[in-house]
Amino acid sequence: MSPSHPEAMRQWLHEQVARQSPGSRLPTAKELARAFGIAEITVKKHFATLRRAKRIHTIRGRGTFCGPAPRLSNQTPAKPESSSDTIARHVEDLIRTGTLKRGDALPAPKSLCYQFRVTTATVTAAYRGLAKRGRVVKVGRTYWVGSFAETVFPAFKKEIAFVYGSPQDLKSVFRSGFMPAAFRRLQDELAFHGFVLRYYPLNTFGALCRNWTRSTAHPYGILLAGATEERARLFAPPLKRYGAALRSAAAQAPRIVVHWNRGNFVSLGEPVVPFVEGHVSTSAARLLARFITAHKFAHVSFFASADDQVWHASWQWTFVKIREEIKRLERSVATRFIVWPGPQDERENLDALRAHLRRTIGEYETSSWAGKSGERAPTSQLLEEFVVAPHAREYFTKPSGGDLWVFARDHDAAQAVQWCRDNRFGVPSRCSIIGLEDDPSYYPHGITSCTPDQETNGYLIAHALIGDFSVARTTKGMIATRAKLVERLTTK
Repeated sequence: MSPSHPEAMRQWLHEQVARQSPGSRLPTAKELARAFGIAEITVKKHFATLRRAKRIHTIRGRGTFCGPAPRLSNQTPAKPESSSDTIARHVEDLIRTGTLKRGDALPAPKSLCYQFRVTTATVTAAYRGLAKRGRVVKVGRTYWVGSFAETVFPAFKKEIAFVYGSPQDLKSVFRSGFMPAAFRRLQDELAFHGFVLRYYPLNTFGALCRNWTRSTAHPYGILLAGATEERARLFAPPLKRYGAALRSAAAQAPRIVVHWNRGNFVSLGEPVVPFVEGHVSTSAARLLARFITAHKFAHVSFFASADDQVWHASWQWTFVKIREEIKRLERSVATRFIVWPGPQDERENLDALRAHLRRTIGEYETSSWAGKSGERAPTSQLLEEFVVAPHAREYFTKPSGGDLWVFARDHDAAQAVQWCRDNRFGVPSRCSIIGLEDDPSYYPHGITSCTPDQETNGYLIAHALIGDFSVARTTKGMIATRAKLVERLTTK
């Protein structure tokens, strides 16, 4: 972010407080001071002003949050949270978000001592408390996520009903679609914990719900895969009737996860937990935007052919989404988009491609991808940043030192790396390069990648069905999906 801009920080902070829902966590004063290049005391003064206006509140040891402080249910003062409780909550958050998974070692106590400014004894006390609650287990001197009970495969298999639309859906989910890595991890994680997937076509779901109600033999969980708005109209009525029957019988309801594939997400209310593919792309866009602003890149160029898709969406919508996330964090970053005809492109010339872009970018303004009103750039401004070229190389230009090139395809990123080397432009000293595929074929080029973390996403879906811990969720109730940025040789 731009240095010495307290007014920019104040404006950004007020926008976040107005946009975020009550209870959303804000960055710390130290993080904001570093990001905006201003003194920490300046940030703290703005925090104090917002606290007096009851627009934010601070909980010691936990952070600063949007909205007024929650009222206590009685007059008894709340017991302050101890340092060990704070550390235990921090570790549990790492488990809930999938940052720490089953079988992972907990951080060394000394690392948390430096982070929280506490003694080793305090960290050890927090770990002991987690062990008593069954969250972790101690082996030798190390604490691990999980328990000894999980080291053997359970003999009894509990059923998870996997409801799908068609056999083609199963191929898409497990092999050829956007989520194969996630669903394979889901299947393996469930099997490890003693669960078996049993598959049912969607057209039998109503009869299944009636049979489960009559027999009182309910599945442990239900996963509705490949949901769309159209399919939701089919499964929502029997699902609601089934839930009402369970409540009237005082029976324990199965854990239900709906995997939303396409279209706008439609909330089905509790206890249904949605996993939304669109949020996977949003998580990756936000991660990349944070990386760009943290590394203070001044110019960002996005490259794609007209046929490309990025994270299971059209390249133009994904790139514009990344741009919007960058601009929320730092408006001074200059962005541009270079697009060229793809091998399957049926448009006759570059003018036809330009006309196509005008239509699709116009649709973006009114789409759900564009966020709330007032947060999106007008079509005219976006179109000024688009460049239609015969091929990508025409817009490989002499980098200035603060440039970042982002490619939809790792193949094109590899060509850019070679072009820079041929022209003696250092990568990453003069120009950084990121690919959005993480294609193993191009690992020898050392290209930094940013992609959805589908392994972790599958892990989180599995544990939302198992219910052994509370999986982190967004303010809209969706599973908080994960992304990963793997730095290799092309970024500094």
